[in-house]
Amino acid sequence: PQDNGQAGASASQIDASQLVSDENSYWGKRLRKFIEHHPEEPFEKCKEALMNDSAAWGVFAALLMTVGAAALSLGRGDFIDQEELEAARQATFNYDLVSYQYVGYNTLAFSCSFVAVIIGTQQYSYFNNIPAEMVDVAIKENVQLAVAPFVYAAVVLQGAGLAMGINLLYYNEAYVCGTIACVAFLVIILAKW
Repeated sequence: PQDNGQAGASASQIDASQLVSDENSYWGKRLRKFIEHHPEEPFEKCKEALMNDSAAWGVFAALLMTVGAAALSLGRGDFIDQEELEAARQATFNYDLVSYQYVGYNTLAFSCSFVAVIIGTQQYSYFNNIPAEMVDVAIKENVQLAVAPFVYAAVVLQGAGLAMGINLLYYNEAYVCGTIACVAFLVIILAKW
């Protein structure tokens, strides 16, 4: 990125109409708020926020990746046998299908998390290696993928993998675990409204 010509200017001297980042983009809006609320060092504060954001998403993705990898380290011998599950539940159970779903969901969760860690690290490095005065141009020129969609996908996939794992690890307690998880999820979602 090249300097936008406002290097060293205080916020009172910064003309927001001269900024090159999209004023409707997530970080373009934030940069304008930093100019408004941190008049002495808006570019430094925005750069710091960008780096902290990348680090936070990267750490969260790394934790998800670790859980996904740990789930994949379990083998068939770690789960209850199909005959025992069917006897306890008094119903037939497609053990192979649930096993494949368990592995598939956790593999996808691990993969999405891994990609998110890489993207978060790239974004951190990208914004860390520019002068603060160039953050406006850097926001405009940043063409890296967003981390959040990969992290959200990993969370959903890991939840599905967890549901399959509970089905393979527990007898009728699986239904209790599922009910508790659904109630907790609904409480979290409904608390937003």
